[in-house]
Amino acid sequence: MPDNRIRARFLRRARSEGIVFSPGVEELTQRPRRRVGFVLAEATVLATAILAVAFYEPYRHPASRESLLAQQQVDQLKQENGALTARVSRLNESFAAGQREIQNLRAQLGNVAATAENLRRNGEEARGEAERSSSRTAQLLEESRNQEKLLAEAKDEAARVNQLRLNDEASWWRKRFASRNSLIS
Repeated sequence: MPDNRIRARFLRRARSEGIVFSPGVEELTQRPRRRVGFVLAEATVLATAILAVAFYEPYRHPASRESLLAQQQVDQLKQENGALTARVSRLNESFAAGQREIQNLRAQLGNVAATAENLRRNGEEARGEAERSSSRTAQLLEESRNQEKLLAEAKDEAARVNQLRLNDEASWWRKRFASRNSLIS
C-alpha cells in the first residue's frame, strides 16, 4: 500500500535523525490488517454454514427428531450469524475510526513538524539578529567613547585657546598701560 510505504519511509527517516518511537507505533498499522483478515475468515465460515444449512433444508425429514435438531441448529446459526454480522459491522466501524484517527495524527504530525521548523528558523534568525545587535551595540559604545574623548579634547583645546586669548589681551593691556605710563612719566 502506498500509505504504508510512505509511513515506513517517514519512520525510517525519523529514526535516522534520532527520533525514538514507542513500540505501539509499529503495531498501529499492523493490527487493522489482522482484524480485517480475522473478520473476513469469520464471515466466510458463517456464509459457508448458512449455505450448508440452506441447501440441507430441502432434504431433511420434517417429522424426525433429526430435523428438529437441525432446525434448532439452523436457528442457532441464524442467531450466531446475526451476532457475527453485528460484530463485523462494529469492527468495520472501529477500523474506519482507526483510519480516521491515523489520518488526523498524520496531519497533526505534519503541523507539528512545520511548527518546529518555523521555530527553529525563527530562533536562528533571532540569534543572528541578537549577534548583529550586540555587535552594533559594541560599535556604538566604542563610537560614544571616541566622541567623549574628542569632546574632552575639544574642551581642553577651547580652554587653552581661551587662556591664550586672555593672556594676549592681558599682555596687550599691560603694553598699553606701560606705554601710557611711559608717556605720562
